[in-house]
Amino acid sequence: MISLFFVLTFSSSTLTGGLTDANPHLDTADAAAQVEAARAVATDVFTDEFLLGLAGVESSYRPNATSRLIKGEEKRRTGVWNSIKRPPGAVGNFFCGVTQVTASTWARCLELRDVTVAYRVAVEELTNWYNAKPCRRLKGDARMRCTLLGYGGGWAAIKRNVSTYPTRVVRRALLIHRHAEKIDRGTV
Repeated sequence: MISLFFVLTFSSSTLTGGLTDANPHLDTADAAAQVEAARAVATDVFTDEFLLGLAGVESSYRPNATSRLIKGEEKRRTGVWNSIKRPPGAVGNFFCGVTQVTASTWARCLELRDVTVAYRVAVEELTNWYNAKPCRRLKGDARMRCTLLGYGGGWAAIKRNVSTYPTRVVRRALLIHRHAEKIDRGTV
């Protein structure tokens, strides 16, 4: 697995540029809001670039992204839900916002459309997985892989340990990093 820790720290404007270069569908204002929200809650373990990579994989940075189970259907419905009204027939938990964190109520799902709330709650959930018994006994990349497996698929994903989700998050973070690095060096 590729290392998840970055040595360089970019300015907010450089990281915003890296995010928009890596994700052309994002306008600069939306990218800046994502960077600001990720920076506000980033830790030594869960860096801003890591969190931005996670949001890219989870929702393509769409605050209204909502995963929901509809009564009578076997699979979850995913994608953007723009209405503030609960999706008809929705049952159980939702996964909401740019980081697709768990919401047990529709009201909580609506709160998670605020990127600052979504990134904060994602760091809380990631920290819980990072400190969970099966992950905390591991070191370095193995611990982060375990954390991402838990975040992306729960206990079953940790037990199976076959998901590509951790690699996709890291690759997205690295893509953002590389674009920001080009801007920082003036090679764009």
